[in-house]
Amino acid sequence: MQYMLIISTLNIDWQVIWPFFKVLGWLWASTSSNTLSIECLLPSSSSSLPLPLQKLLLSVSTPLMVLLALSAAHGLQAVYQHYRGRGQSGEGGSFSNMGVQLTQLSLVVLFFFWPMLNMTVLSLFACLRLDNSVQPPFVADALGLWWELDMNQQCFTGYHWKWALAVGVPGVLLVCIALPAALAAFIWRNRTHVDDSYFQLHYGFLVRSYRKDRAWYEAVVCFQTSAVIAISIFTAQTHLHYQALALTGAFALMGLLLAVFKPHA
Repeated sequence: MQYMLIISTLNIDWQVIWPFFKVLGWLWASTSSNTLSIECLLPSSSSSLPLPLQKLLLSVSTPLMVLLALSAAHGLQAVYQHYRGRGQSGEGGSFSNMGVQLTQLSLVVLFFFWPMLNMTVLSLFACLRLDNSVQPPFVADALGLWWELDMNQQCFTGYHWKWALAVGVPGVLLVCIALPAALAAFIWRNRTHVDDSYFQLHYGFLVRSYRKDRAWYEAVVCFQTSAVIAISIFTAQTHLHYQALALTGAFALMGLLLAVFKPHA
């Protein structure tokens, strides 16, 4: 479902299933900054921070706010169970599982907002060429590359250069590379325990769809998702044939990996 929403942003004409894409976008709007317009909620003239950067920061902070809200709810539930157990048995409840629950919540929130985080960090490098050099008496007013999120800002100049280096580069390294690699390392480290009842109870959603010796394949799916999102962003202004060719190549590679590794149980 995530892939269908991502590829719907391309310029390919999906005549037959376009109504389904619209419904899917409405259902998935909370996880994508592209399907939910928030300009009316953000100050434009009263803030020194440009509106595109406000949207970017809001998109990045949304998973954190959701995680904090869920953690607070679980904390209140733990406090309630603690005092309820002490009142019934004379002994207090235990908070020993709070760390595991927070880890579970973090993984669930991360996977739910994974496409949006990828889109946000990669969109910092999405640039568009407006005008080409022309001969007099014609004049090209918009030479160079311009940021797609703010067409008044030239790419890698002014504030875009600072934010691309300060947020974009670390964001791409963290979201697109480090987090999937950390997931693969975590599953590989626990590869002998994937069938244990404790691991299945707390982290089974990561490995349940795969064979025991291919439990790490969820990390490959994360890399694939990042690749599809990169195609949807960086080919958005190219010719339709190039978009279709890049997308076909990506899905062909995914099919090849499935055929070689046979990860599913």
